[in-house]
This record gives sequence, C-alpha cells and structure tokens, in this order.
Amino acid sequence: TNNRLGNKYECEVLLHVPGTIIQAKESTLNMFAAVDIVEAKLRNQLTKYKAAHIDHLRERHPGFLGRFKARMLQ
Repeated sequence: TNNRLGNKYECEVLLHVPGTIIQAKESTLNMFAAVDIVEAKLRNQLTKYKAAHIDHLRERHPGFLGRFKARMLQ
C-alpha cells in the first residue's frame, strides 16, 4: 500500500530459476490489473531467459530433435 500515490494493491513475484532470480512487481488501484501486468512482465522475462538458456542446453544435449535437424541439414 502506497497512500501517497494512491496505489492500493501490489503484486510481486520472485521466481528462482537456475542461475538467477526473475522478479516482477506492480502497484495499481485494481488488484486484478496488477496481477495481469505482473503476468505479462514475467512472460517477457521468462521468454528472454529461455531463449538464452534453453538454446544453450540444446547445443550441449541435442536429443532427438537436434540429431534429426543435423541429419536433415546433411
């Protein structure tokens, strides 16, 4: 609660993922709007995290899809 700014509802989420902590926080007059905004922020941050880390893991452990793609490119 921040009475000076008039914001009544605050939503804060901390996600502990390997190597970092992803954090999103928002304060609004509407509780549901705060949750929706935090959801959008988390989705954006998780997309960036996955793009940076999951692709890297696929290179080290290609699995079926990596082997299939390598065969198709030959």
